[in-house]
Amino acid sequence: NSERVSEMLPSKSPLSTFRVMTISNASLKKIGEEEKDDFQELSVVFRAGREGALTDHDSILFPVSPSSGLLLPGTTNKNWYSTYSPFTPLRSNDVKLSRHPDTGNEVSGRRIEEIDRIVKVCKDAHFKALPRVPIVGWDVVLCSEEDVPGGICLLEVNLSCNFFRGVFDEDKWWRFVKEVIVEMEGRD
Repeated sequence: NSERVSEMLPSKSPLSTFRVMTISNASLKKIGEEEKDDFQELSVVFRAGREGALTDHDSILFPVSPSSGLLLPGTTNKNWYSTYSPFTPLRSNDVKLSRHPDTGNEVSGRRIEEIDRIVKVCKDAHFKALPRVPIVGWDVVLCSEEDVPGGICLLEVNLSCNFFRGVFDEDKWWRFVKEVIVEMEGRD
């Protein structure tokens, strides 16, 4: 974790990632006809790891505005990683947290100054590596310049991904579903 990210986390927290969801309008195009403008960000969530957790699957989920980098109040999703029983809730409580509960550090209201570069890395990766895949979730780490030139590391790609309770432009999403996903389903 970069120094700025570490300021928001407990001292014994896991690597904490940003889940960036990108969508591709190139999914309907012929191979080789893709353009950079075919790729858009849909959602960004900061997964702030919990004290003593091994991964950021145990985290507080803070939505991030992709246009401004503003961190919004967070929530949890720990129940998603539980063994199912009839008593396991299917939905997390709608708790809104402005502070990390393990430290009391204010997280909501901070800005991720690197948000434009984070989004660009993900959109470029979608364009270059997976242009025909309609929806991709990217796990991105902000780290020190000594660890990775530029301080942004594309850690993982998720092809079966979720929004991690992020906020997103619902009109953009439903347009995409109608224009791309429904069209793809109708193809032989």
